Amino acid sequence: MDGAELRRRLDRLGRTYTELAPLLGLSTHGLHKQMRGVHAVSRQTELLLEQLESGCDAKSRGKNAVEPAENHGLSRCG
Repeated sequence: MDGAELRRRLDRLGRTYTELAPLLGLSTHGLHKQMRGVHAVSRQTELLLEQLESGCDAKSRGKNAVEPAENHGLSRCG
């Protein structure tokens, strides 16, 4: 995945980059660097983005949530 694809996929989630960055294990600055292509999009970012896209975000599901400190706000999916 390149930075342009990352940006498109994040935009479809309908949240701000400030909200999404910690859910992807990144600072806002780090997320912007990946979107601009300064840094390659990491495998971690890809995997966490897939979880967000599949609806496994604890805020949207409201159940089976793992504490944000443990898993950046994602629920256990599977």
